[in-house]
Amino acid sequence: MLVTQDQIVALLTGTGAFLEDHFVLKSGRHGDAYVNKALITTDTGVTEFLCAIIAFHFRDKGMELVAGPTVGAVPFTQWIADWLTRFTGKKVAAIYVDEGDDSERILKRGYKDMVDGKKVLGIEDILTTGGSAKKTVDALTEAGANVVGLAAIVNRNPEENTAEFFGVPELLCLVSRPFPDYDAGECPLCASGTPINVEVGHGAAYVKEHGQPKAKE
Repeated sequence: MLVTQDQIVALLTGTGAFLEDHFVLKSGRHGDAYVNKALITTDTGVTEFLCAIIAFHFRDKGMELVAGPTVGAVPFTQWIADWLTRFTGKKVAAIYVDEGDDSERILKRGYKDMVDGKKVLGIEDILTTGGSAKKTVDALTEAGANVVGLAAIVNRNPEENTAEFFGVPELLCLVSRPFPDYDAGECPLCASGTPINVEVGHGAAYVKEHGQPKAKE
């Protein structure tokens, strides 16, 4: 990789995307660090730079198409496909994989016909449990794609989110370090009465249902 993980974290912090507080994640687990992916893409220069790094890494893999799950990964698929096109001189398309019934991932909008037999790079913004990325890879594979690699901006759980887990030959994450998270009933932040951030993540819905935590005596 052309830059260090600390430099990537500094870029994310500069956009306001990297935060430290008491958060409820998409998975429902609690943690003290959060990457507000929506703020990454407000800085188009940072977004383009991060995507250029990923595209440069995979430039010699023969990628024909870039695909990621809705909605967070969509801006990254666009930039990465554009950079791959520039690096290789060959047109690389970008698509996204919708969420279907029962939280499965499905190819709609005529995309299914585009992926059969193609070398595809899967994209995710943030890997926590890895569920969306895994379902995306599975949907692409079932449609006949050859998913040559998977890339993400941040991997919060590198011990479990591996290439083997996703069933791909290669996994590239610009930031890959453990960010501790906890079941709600075992969260030390809840135990200490630290208020949940309701501005980002899924804190507002959690607090609406459960209320703010109170310190255990």
